[in-house]
Amino acid sequence: MECKYVGTDLTVTQQQQEMVLVIGENIKVRRFARFAENVSVPYVHAGGKIGVLVNLESDLPAEKVEEIGKDVAMQIAALNPRFWDKSQVGQDVLDEEKKIMMVQMENDPKMASKPEAVREKIVMGKLNKFYSENCLLQQEFVKDNSMSVEQYIASLNSGDFPCIAGGKLV
Repeated sequence: MECKYVGTDLTVTQQQQEMVLVIGENIKVRRFARFAENVSVPYVHAGGKIGVLVNLESDLPAEKVEEIGKDVAMQIAALNPRFWDKSQVGQDVLDEEKKIMMVQMENDPKMASKPEAVREKIVMGKLNKFYSENCLLQQEFVKDNSMSVEQYIASLNSGDFPCIAGGKLV
């Protein structure tokens, strides 16, 4: 946190200390990332308990980028995804989830008697549910539950302006 705080000659740590002195409350920074360019859209949720900063690169007009940023930030604040999309879920995480699912099925008398092929299909269904709960793009969009976040973004990519092509959660 020794990089410069935007708009000042202070570092992020120094700015944090200044803010603590002004408001008289301790400020804890859980995660920190510095974005070089693009548009950063802040969103504060739950009376200031949760803050999200979304950084977007787009050729869309500024008002549209801000609307998209707020929508995505609201999604992140509300559902707290662990990953941007399912391609970022590590094999170790998948293996652990599969292991938990298999143990649950072995301990369930109804599932224990099912053939292996059926149990594998059940595991695949549970993995899809895991993705829809833990991956931002696969989550049900909070403002329109008839589509996923990925479908929402894809709907914005049509037309003259490409919108969002990829990302990561920090």
